[in-house]
Amino acid sequence: MDVHDIFDVVIESGKQTLFWYDPWLGSGNLKAKYPSLFELESRKRCRVSDRIVDSTHVWRWKSRPVVLGLDSAVSALSRDISNIRLGTGSDHWSCKLSVDGRYSVSSLRKIVDATHVNIPGTSDILWCKAVPIKVLCFVWRAAQDRIPTAMALEKRGIVVNSNLCCSCIGIPECTGHVLMDCSFATVIRNNILG
Repeated sequence: MDVHDIFDVVIESGKQTLFWYDPWLGSGNLKAKYPSLFELESRKRCRVSDRIVDSTHVWRWKSRPVVLGLDSAVSALSRDISNIRLGTGSDHWSCKLSVDGRYSVSSLRKIVDATHVNIPGTSDILWCKAVPIKVLCFVWRAAQDRIPTAMALEKRGIVVNSNLCCSCIGIPECTGHVLMDCSFATVIRNNILG
């Protein structure tokens, strides 16, 4: 998800919005849409208000676009911005995720929850405020097999002396073994649960 999937630029005066770089005219920016004209621009960090003055388009080219055969690109750009009328307010960003245009973490969370990729084995993990965050993170990493066991380190190209469990000599040290199957882990778990 990109920031421009979440926010839109709302143009008022055009004084706070970069003409070529900000995505103020639909999706994407004008630099990407008109790369040849962007190269001709003499002031690349100009504002919208620098290029649209009283419904007139004011260009500052390094050389004339007509000479380079870019007159059709200039016409297309002029058509794209022809309906823009600048006012007096401040330009601002509006959140697409909420009706009122205000950003909230809960609105983003709803989108993330609705579109997240389900990782096998993680659907049972509940993020509970009563459990310390480091414990939740550890459980989450364990469910993804991201704990630095000997086998995981070896998989990432880190040299280890042996990928076998130190307690259960002869059994590969993987996340499942270290947390559940290892005789040492079983003794510790039984002492804790008691």
